[in-house]
Amino acid sequence: MITWEIADLHLKLLYEWKIARNTSSSKHNLLITIRSGEHQGLGEVAPNVRYGETAELLHQQFAAVKNLLLQNSLLHPKEFAAFIRTLPIANALKNGLETAHVHLFCTQHQLTVSHLLGINEPDAQVYTSYTLPIMATDQIGTFIAQHQLTRFKSLKIKVNKETAIDMVRQTLLHYEGPVRIDGNETWNDEKEVVRFLEEISSDRIEFMEQPLPESCVNEYKKLKKISPIPIILDESITDNPNFDLLTELCHGINMKMMKAGGYYNGLAILQGAQKQGLQTMIGCMIETTLGIFSAINLSNRINYLDLDGFFVIENDPFTLVKEENGGLIVNKEIF
Repeated sequence: MITWEIADLHLKLLYEWKIARNTSSSKHNLLITIRSGEHQGLGEVAPNVRYGETAELLHQQFAAVKNLLLQNSLLHPKEFAAFIRTLPIANALKNGLETAHVHLFCTQHQLTVSHLLGINEPDAQVYTSYTLPIMATDQIGTFIAQHQLTRFKSLKIKVNKETAIDMVRQTLLHYEGPVRIDGNETWNDEKEVVRFLEEISSDRIEFMEQPLPESCVNEYKKLKKISPIPIILDESITDNPNFDLLTELCHGINMKMMKAGGYYNGLAILQGAQKQGLQTMIGCMIETTLGIFSAINLSNRINYLDLDGFFVIENDPFTLVKEENGGLIVNKEIF
């Protein structure tokens, strides 16, 4: 007998998480569980208000499709993923449902996720950046020291246009490695972005992520031609990216499984970007190690990893991933 369940994950954050469009001190995620006999599969759902997703809405959507899930649970994971793609539900919920189904199948058949998907296994240790939220600039040095961030191979800085220059300068002052900048759509004009980049010019800036709103297509076309550093798009990348257009707008894409809707479509997006010569990045929302574990399974041959979403969580109920010296290691025996 197969059963599906949804449960709340009320996550307390270690510190205030502030980005250009909002601030939070807690996160309400969801846990999907599928059971078949003695086996189970788990999947995480991290709703994103940027796309109109809330935990309450996704509870309602799960209830609406639960009977359909039961009817299609015995499909092969690739067929189940195709079925999930047809449902009128949020991408984050699709991700939780599909990854739970994949994890059950892999447990039943003693397969790794990478083997099921036909891709290379992730490295034993993969390296992520650590993200600094927006904060008072005079706190940056203390924050870096308090969290011992010099052990990470790169840092990412959340910025808004009001304090971005000082945020970056202070980070470069207190950290010697590569730095990535994430605007979360804070600027409105490509000329503003270029002026900012000229102000903080440094050979340690790796790239800038989503400086302009998704709707600024013409501005991105101009920006790509004149930007001194690569432009990576995040909010612009959901579950069905137009790669012909994206090659005109950016140098790379940030794929997040919560927006892609699961393993199979996430992998297709990464491979589609690579075929177009775009750089690839795997990112995350604020997620437990369950969600991070899922993303790591797709990490082989990816240019950049930003999988630090569990670092900020105080009460992560899982121990699927641990961090050592800035690298992430999967506790394979748990799954």
